Amino acid sequence: MFRNHSFLTMINDGKPLQGKVMKNKIKLMLTLVLMTVVSACASSGIEVDKVQQLGVKNLKVINSHQFSGGQPTEEQLDWLKRVGVKNIVSLRTQKEQTFDEVKLVKQLGMKYYSIPTSGIKAINTMNATKLAEVLKQVGNEPVFVHCSSANRVGALVALHDFSTNGGDVDAAIAEGERWGLTRLKSVVKDKLIKMKASEEE
Repeated sequence: MFRNHSFLTMINDGKPLQGKVMKNKIKLMLTLVLMTVVSACASSGIEVDKVQQLGVKNLKVINSHQFSGGQPTEEQLDWLKRVGVKNIVSLRTQKEQTFDEVKLVKQLGMKYYSIPTSGIKAINTMNATKLAEVLKQVGNEPVFVHCSSANRVGALVALHDFSTNGGDVDAAIAEGERWGLTRLKSVVKDKLIKMKASEEE
């Protein structure tokens, strides 16, 4: 079968492979190659253009495995699963839901994380930390984070970014906008300025 033994000899420290030993060596090599390919695919994210084509409200592409936006429809959740998203994070409260998102997400085989964030008081460092912890937990697995418009998502991201970027208000706001911060921008900025002032006292 293998008339040229140079490669097989190389993987056996210069000694010719024979019989079962040769077969086992080949199986091991193929297994290692397959594991490498699978690992590379798992950390490479998903095709961004496929997500952009779904029409999700206010979609924000952070990178190839992190996305934020408004509330996806039932059909859009199905397609998010099909294009490779494995985790859904919702900041909406149960009262805001028009369908059972938790049930649907689980039926589709994705993981569901809920961080209810309703009203200005809920835009706080505690919820910001919860979101950051979930994103850290899912790692490089594709994740979609949403509220109704991505505004709350961006607000929490800005609060957490401020605590990790050395207290740079403008940089935190910019990062929040990248994730969807809009109408809550002035509220978040006021909170960050007060946080910075208290740190400097």
